[in-house]
Amino acid sequence: MKLKEKFNKKDGQNKKEKKPLKQRIKESMNGKYLKNGSYSVVISAIFIVIVIVINMIVGSLPSKYTEFDVSSQKLYSIGDETKAYLKKLDKDIAIYQVVQSGSEDETLKRLLEKYAEESSHIKVETKDPVVNPKFTSQYTSDDVSANSLIVVCGDRSKVVSYDTIYQSSMDYNTYSYTTTGFDGEGQIDSAISYVTSENLP
Repeated sequence: MKLKEKFNKKDGQNKKEKKPLKQRIKESMNGKYLKNGSYSVVISAIFIVIVIVINMIVGSLPSKYTEFDVSSQKLYSIGDETKAYLKKLDKDIAIYQVVQSGSEDETLKRLLEKYAEESSHIKVETKDPVVNPKFTSQYTSDDVSANSLIVVCGDRSKVVSYDTIYQSSMDYNTYSYTTTGFDGEGQIDSAISYVTSENLP
């Protein structure tokens, strides 16, 4: 009798321990997915950190290494002659872009950044006429249009009107002006040459 009870007890334990095949497969799959899921989360977190670090490194580099001028007229670039000229500069020059904050001409702004990157003697600064209404009167008695430049070296200065930076022609059919070219580099180079020249005509 005791022997029979012993076998019955053992069979009961085996029945409890032995789970259905379907349930065992399900539990195994859940454990596998849980491990894979944790692995994926860790890999994703590492990837995000790497991307953030790369963006921080790229953001700290000068724009000449991170931006490419894809415009047809190379509006954001400066030529080799200008670069060579800027490297020879030995006088400090300030270029002021006179414009209300938020209304900057982006093409001109990016071009000025290239000048500042090419020479440590050039400082570019934006002057808001609303915040500094008397700023332009230090250099000229004329009205200065928005996005015009004032190039200063010591006691000498030159105003580069925004109207001369963009070349335009009149369409007599519509009686409206159409922009035909951009002479930002030429006008800025001429102004720098003027304020740094030892002999004026």
